[in-house]
Parts: sequence; C-alpha cells; structure tokens
Amino acid sequence: MAVADTKKMHLDHEAWRSEGALWHDQLREWESQTAQAIADLDAVRKILTDHERALEKHAAGVHLFEGACAEHEHELAVSVTAAPPVKPTVDHRTEASNHAHQRELHEALKHRHHSLIARWNMLMGSLKIDN
Repeated sequence: MAVADTKKMHLDHEAWRSEGALWHDQLREWESQTAQAIADLDAVRKILTDHERALEKHAAGVHLFEGACAEHEHELAVSVTAAPPVKPTVDHRTEASNHAHQRELHEALKHRHHSLIARWNMLMGSLKIDN
C-alpha cells in the first residue's frame, strides 16, 4: 500500500470521526426536542379537553336559549288569545338582546374551533411521514 493511500485513508477516518461527533451532537439535540414534544402532549390534551368542555357548555346554553324562545313564543300566543290580554314575562327587546349575545358566543366559539381544528389537521398531516 502506498504512503499516499495510507494518508488518504487516515484523512478519511478523521473526517468520519468528526462527522460521527456531529451526528452524536445532533442526536442529543433531537432527543431533547422529542422529549420536550412528549412533555408538551399534556398541554395539548388540556387544550383539547378545555375546548371539548367549552363545546358542551355552549351546547347546553343553546338548548336553554331555545327553551326560553319556545316559552316566549308560547307566552305570545297566550297573550293574544287571553282576555284581557296578558303581557309576556320577557320583553321582546330583552329576548333580541339575549339572541344577539348567544350569536356572539357562537361565532367566537366557531372561530376558535375552526382555528384549533385547522392547526390540528396541519399537525397531523405533517406527522404522516413515509419511511
């Protein structure tokens, strides 16, 4: 084997050791980042369960509001047929204000939901890695 070949092999080995050290450094960093991502899963779960509770709470509020509207509609029907006329217990302006408030709550929740699910779908789509 020629001296030039031996020197070239030695340089190759040094380069490979250097590259191996770089790989180890990168692996340590990736392991640390992966451990942090795993730790973040608890926070992600909390965000999703909080959102689930907000949906349940809003659904209950919508149900109550629908009941109040039906009750008001019934009072209106009774008020026009009663003699003497009976004034409904809830003023229509109050009911309109309650409806506007319910709409605002719904729109805010819809915006939050769409934002959360869009980000979730992007994350899940980006995690589908072909091996």
